[in-house]
Amino acid sequence: MCCAPMRGPVDPGKAGARRRLGRGSTRRAGGMAALWLLILLAFPGGPARALDETSPALRMARIDAIIATIKALPLLGAIIQDEPEAETALRLALAMDRPPYYNRSQDVLRALRTDYAVPALRAADDEALLALWARTSDLVQHLSAASPSLCRDLAFDAAPNRNGLEPRTRQLYEAMMRASEAAYHNGKGRPARLVAGQVDLDALALGLQMSTAEQTALADRAAAGADEFCAASAKLLGGLQILPMPTRALVMRWFLTAP
Repeated sequence: MCCAPMRGPVDPGKAGARRRLGRGSTRRAGGMAALWLLILLAFPGGPARALDETSPALRMARIDAIIATIKALPLLGAIIQDEPEAETALRLALAMDRPPYYNRSQDVLRALRTDYAVPALRAADDEALLALWARTSDLVQHLSAASPSLCRDLAFDAAPNRNGLEPRTRQLYEAMMRASEAAYHNGKGRPARLVAGQVDLDALALGLQMSTAEQTALADRAAAGADEFCAASAKLLGGLQILPMPTRALVMRWFLTAP
């Protein structure tokens, strides 16, 4: 199987619960990584121009504009508005970064995912996660035919420029983002729930009759071709309904929140 051995459902509140389940980050098969690096979407004119002014006043005005744009984005904007320290950390990172490199800003955004988004998604109820799963599946099913290369790029943390997306892709992408924010609000401040273990993941792979090649494509996306990776991702996402509840909920939670 594509994932490290675990015997059963995992309690996120216990030691070891944060252990990586997939050797190749299978949870990213649905393009979920695009949720966490939306800073690239927020730079008017693209990241290369974002902070190119040398005047401190101009740089501060540009940072203010970037933060305001981020606050209007689904999910990430909600986190920034909910957590004042998150905005402070992002402002500092933007002030220290120099284009075309945004390493500090991206590190802050990854930390926001770990510290705020993932705990909320792990605590969200089954209905909220099912809605997010469905919107993610819609996007990947579409990209598997329309743009397998973009499908795989999303799995590598390459957030797209929304203005450059064709209309249907943009519609599906933004629907996925809105569902992610709804799940974040649903789970924020609630205790974490169980996630899938290896037994559950094995049952899914067996039920979907996933070939060794398909499992390898998900486990080693760097080596997989774009067509193979996106097709395997679409098959995994589209097969959730074969699982009974509550196993379906356990797998959803693992897929959407694994490190």
